[in-house]
Amino acid sequence: MTGPISFSVEEARQQILDTGIVHTARPADRTTGQTWANWTRGGKGKLNVRVSKLRDIDQIEDLVPFQATSGFRTADRWAEAIRETHGVDSLRDAGLAVYEVTLKGYREHYEGEKIPTGYLTFDHPNIGYIIDDLEDATIRVALEREFTPGQEIALQTPKGRVFGIATVEDVYQCRVEQAYFDAAQADNRNHPASSTQDLLERLRSHYPDREIHYDTEVTTIYIDCHTLGVESDLPNLPQVVEQQ
Repeated sequence: MTGPISFSVEEARQQILDTGIVHTARPADRTTGQTWANWTRGGKGKLNVRVSKLRDIDQIEDLVPFQATSGFRTADRWAEAIRETHGVDSLRDAGLAVYEVTLKGYREHYEGEKIPTGYLTFDHPNIGYIIDDLEDATIRVALEREFTPGQEIALQTPKGRVFGIATVEDVYQCRVEQAYFDAAQADNRNHPASSTQDLLERLRSHYPDREIHYDTEVTTIYIDCHTLGVESDLPNLPQVVEQQ
């Protein structure tokens, strides 16, 4: 019988709620299969999930391939949280392994397609721009998640409704003063801004609590959206446990 799995660490808990998948470090001998998740050990069940063991952990390099879906911004921060949570000084010989935890129905939904390991959130009217092929580059301020070329990601609304699946084609950092030229003119990408000044105004409107100037560093992400429409919605996610 597969025992329940707890997500007391906020980063991991938010990762599975936001995307339907999380990679997490647990004792190497824990059980796998269909089970349910809670937020505290012995607490009430919250989600129906599947737990799969992927690899043992001996060093931080073992975490790197799974960092993008761990909920942590870097592998170093993830390793630090692992040591704190499990009360170990070193990952080596700690008896831990990386496990993949997915919400019920997550893998079945993609029917053999590459499974998204991250997400980007878009609001209106940008959702319409993407659907109409008018936006395949997004420029973000203080982006906390890392993305890599070739990564499959979900495109979602502010309420978490997935409206598309995309492949990350390129990711780079630059200043606002250079971002529009690089994306729209040098690389001929589609972005709704019409000029550097327009981009600055859009960013200030989107991030009202931040001081944004021409020399503010931004992250530019080029995407190839290959699946669109409400058919891309993750079915019945999250799956709430009715009784445990």
